[in-house]
Amino acid sequence: MDIERIRLTITHNPKGVALFVRRANILLGTEYTSAFAAAGHIGREYVGGDNDAAVLLFCACNDAGSSRARRTTRWGLLPL
Repeated sequence: MDIERIRLTITHNPKGVALFVRRANILLGTEYTSAFAAAGHIGREYVGGDNDAAVLLFCACNDAGSSRARRTTRWGLLPL
């Protein structure tokens, strides 16, 4: 995933990035604190690769601050 995209998102939507990291940790069963590490792991482990990481980041940014942030719909990925 493009590192610049994550940097820009951290600047403009820190709540979305925090939600992305939380959801990535749930999916991966890890304890990442960095969005870069979580995106890299998703890029390596899932069928869609970096595209899946970008979609998960986009969905997290859209859901941040809403009641959807607490639900687990729309963000499941398919493992390799």
